[in-house]
Amino acid sequence: MGLANFMVYFLSQINKDKVFNNSIPSPHYFLLTLRYNNKLLMRIYTFILCLLCVGLLCCRKKPDVGGKGGYAILDVQPQHHGVAKNIVNCTLYIKYNTLDAPANGVYDDSTVCTIADSMAKGAFTQLSNGNYYIYGYGYDSSIKQNIKGGTSYTISKQSEQTMLLPVSED
Repeated sequence: MGLANFMVYFLSQINKDKVFNNSIPSPHYFLLTLRYNNKLLMRIYTFILCLLCVGLLCCRKKPDVGGKGGYAILDVQPQHHGVAKNIVNCTLYIKYNTLDAPANGVYDDSTVCTIADSMAKGAFTQLSNGNYYIYGYGYDSSIKQNIKGGTSYTISKQSEQTMLLPVSED
């Protein structure tokens, strides 16, 4: 009986002006239809809510973590007493994702400075936004002593940047 009433109601909705067999669906059918529609609507709302939650979680900004994987270039110029000349055999070290010198003395990357226009200069490439600690060790030929020094640096935009690294006598 229920299926017959459903068919009559379904067909009457297609042809609103004509009800087949002059029969009207029972009141129980309307209650079942209403209950079914509420469950369907709840499932649709739940699905939409889940999609929104996933979308919001995926669009969250990731924190800046220093390291490889970006497009920033950090040019480092060691300077002894504000002068970048006369520094030879200088090696630069970098520690990713920190503003402090590593306690164990282990760095993530290094580069040897080249001399251009009598000034020492080294570069770290492909860096992402984040915090770094840079350390340099070399030799100042004007005072004939080893020099060293380190400082923190933060990259906040993906571009070529120059930093001056202050160094002093060892």
